Amino acid sequence: MAKIIVLLDLERPPCQNPGCDRLAGLLRSALSPGELVVKPAVGLLPPWAGDRPDLLVVRSPSVAGWERWAESDASDARGWEAVPTLGILCGPVRALPESLLARLDDFLCCPPREVDLALRVRRLLGPPRTPEPWPAGSRSGLEALIGESPAFLRVIDRIPLLAGADAAVMITGETGTGKELVARALHYRSPRRGRPFVPLNCGAMPETLVENELFGHVRGAFTDAASNEAGLLAEADGGTLFLDEVDALGAAAQVKLLRFLQTWEYRPLGSPRTRRADLRVIAATNADLPGLVAERRFRQDLFYRLDVLRLHLPPLRERPGDVALLARRFVERYAARHGRPHLHLSPLSLARLSQHAWPGNVRELEAVVQRAVLLSPGPVLRPEDLDLPAGGSVSGATAAGGSLRQMRDRAVELAERTCLIGALAANGGNVSRAARSVGKERRAFQRLMRKHAIERAAFL
Repeated sequence: MAKIIVLLDLERPPCQNPGCDRLAGLLRSALSPGELVVKPAVGLLPPWAGDRPDLLVVRSPSVAGWERWAESDASDARGWEAVPTLGILCGPVRALPESLLARLDDFLCCPPREVDLALRVRRLLGPPRTPEPWPAGSRSGLEALIGESPAFLRVIDRIPLLAGADAAVMITGETGTGKELVARALHYRSPRRGRPFVPLNCGAMPETLVENELFGHVRGAFTDAASNEAGLLAEADGGTLFLDEVDALGAAAQVKLLRFLQTWEYRPLGSPRTRRADLRVIAATNADLPGLVAERRFRQDLFYRLDVLRLHLPPLRERPGDVALLARRFVERYAARHGRPHLHLSPLSLARLSQHAWPGNVRELEAVVQRAVLLSPGPVLRPEDLDLPAGGSVSGATAAGGSLRQMRDRAVELAERTCLIGALAANGGNVSRAARSVGKERRAFQRLMRKHAIERAAFL
């Protein structure tokens, strides 16, 4: 039976922020087609007279709308008091009354990210659960993390162990490898999953604002401080604080963060009182933090506080076979979003994607596929529809370093892989014909396919 969601706008017009203005579409994509029915409504008392909904999503662009909502008993009057409620906070979040937050089962700040919205909708629509052990190799709860290569599965298999250990985690890896997705998986598989996941991109925050963003301030702390504002530590209390690009923190911010991690106490700007926060810290970086410590550009004691547990994400070029898997998934996602449900990649396009080095990793692959879905004229994405930069082949990426023997071995592996992909693509995935076309026996050809993690199904 389809789940019913009432999308309630407390005011008209609703929020016009890019991303938030397509909230209804994001809700529909949170579950598989046919599993959700989204009903729009306006005002404190929804006029919709259907059955009791399974989820109420409430949104308002102003504090006044939220204050009226917090003071009303509209949901109780409809007999909806037990309906899970998700708030979309489009205004100044820290000015909202505590009575409002007490009425929400969860909330997201505007504009909501698709992955955040999907995770919360699935959690609120599902039955209450308690943390359970994962079987080895299980992918349950990690739908956003896609891959089948051994290097990637080793990361997946460590997530349940790290999620259950309530200690700081350092996630390392190149840009675009999915560090924030892994951080969210750690949070939503942990005992803290019922509390907020609060991300902060340290590289996007001026150093002069980091302290205020983390700790908040009281009224009168500085010229523009017209009211009390809680910081991210207060927002993440009971949950998880994710520090992305933690290497970008300045020296002063590092000292203050270290002090908090030592005592779990902090003081908002201008406040004489010390406060406490119970949260888990997950940090991520694409930099060489030990090298920065050796150069005295990152505090050694802070590094040890953050690097209790460690998880390294492999780059996409070290995940053979995952490029085709990810590319097909991205085609499905964006084709459905843009009304082109029958669009698919040709075998030669998959071969070309597999030969690219992907310096931007999964993020670059997603952008290339999305662009092709938007601009391709026909139902099949051909190689010429893929806007890939010149000089981005695997050979160009790997030939720059290493001994002559290593370079020769890599060149041989690349030649083998390219030959296999080309033969399978030219013969529609027929292994026997592909083997004959390159002068190989079928068994030897299949051994090479297993060596390079090439799946026949990708070329059918």
